[in-house]
Amino acid sequence: MEKPALLDFIRYFKFVSSVEVAIIFDWPVEKACKEMKKLKLQRIVEHVPVKHGMYWRYLEN
Repeated sequence: MEKPALLDFIRYFKFVSSVEVAIIFDWPVEKACKEMKKLKLQRIVEHVPVKHGMYWRYLEN
């Protein structure tokens, strides 16, 4: 099965964890975090602090 583009995935689900991204894209969690941080710098997502894990919310402009 073909994987979606990361941005398409984020736009569709709106709220995801780094672990979910890692699983979907078959990446280590560290790479998923790095890719999400790149999107954060572009103001596409924001980091949502939670007790367990890292979550990200898509910012609709």
